[in-house]
Amino acid sequence: MTSTSPPTQFTYRSFNNLVLVSGHPNYQHIQQFQDPGVKTFQYSTNNKYLGWATSESVKIIDAKTTEIVTELLKKNVVEIGFSPKGNYISTWERPVKSQDNSVHRNLIIWEVVTGKELISFTQKTQTNWNVQWTEDESFFSRMVTGEVHFYDTNRLDKGIHNKLRLEGVGDFSLSPGKSPSISIFIPEKNSAPAIVRIYSITNFNSPLSQKTFYKADKIQMKWNDLGTNLLVLTSTDVDKTNKSYYGENNLYFLSVAGNFDCRVNLDKEGPIHDVAWSPTSKEFIVIYGYMPAKATLFNHRADPIHDLGINPRNTVRYNAQGRHILYY
Repeated sequence: MTSTSPPTQFTYRSFNNLVLVSGHPNYQHIQQFQDPGVKTFQYSTNNKYLGWATSESVKIIDAKTTEIVTELLKKNVVEIGFSPKGNYISTWERPVKSQDNSVHRNLIIWEVVTGKELISFTQKTQTNWNVQWTEDESFFSRMVTGEVHFYDTNRLDKGIHNKLRLEGVGDFSLSPGKSPSISIFIPEKNSAPAIVRIYSITNFNSPLSQKTFYKADKIQMKWNDLGTNLLVLTSTDVDKTNKSYYGENNLYFLSVAGNFDCRVNLDKEGPIHDVAWSPTSKEFIVIYGYMPAKATLFNHRADPIHDLGINPRNTVRYNAQGRHILYY
């Protein structure tokens, strides 16, 4: 570790405390905050801030100095989420019905440094509660029935900046990268297959890429860090072949350029346990099959390039540089 490298740090909570600990090589307590009832805590993506929520407020500190940056005097927050650069934080509280039947705006976007409330929404469900941001924080988006709404962070007073309207949209995912795209999932309906479409966020007239498939009650959409390729992990609640208690999985690959898509060929029968993109965006690993599971490294064209063997493991993680993996 060079002198210019940021210090590593981790945090844990107990019943009455939130404790910050330095990482390698010291592993010493940095600070202990006596704050009973911490419901959730999170570092910003750039590791500059640490925020946590209690029943009384949300506190945000500078992770390096441990000094309080902002305290949001908002009660009963149970979820928090930072924007990619840490300039904004979202909070969510459980919706409640007011006596005067006024709308409860329980999802709020705040500016971190000033603690200013910027905009609020009604978000009934905790699943997928948060907005999704572009990497540069210039826009964020959220889904309502049949639409995805986009907001310009510099013009929030103008309301909705743009809308993507698609009947039956069930989920969406904004890509990282300098030219962000949006992937849209429309579930199966009657005899029509499920579909994933990718659009540029600057042009909703026609998709850049799309893929149709069956056996997709739920999906996970996993972008590479450049935002150039997308993996779609599909799953069913029930395996109609009765071979698996956990349903049936498939994995699909789509390029944003629209010049390539495929079903990823997995040569061991059974569920897909984990999928991870390399930070280089050039390869990904899949762990799949009945236990003991198989792990395979694929290139950016979904070709298998290395067999990592068969082991009783179900999780894989890359290090930040993409040179090492943790496989457990």
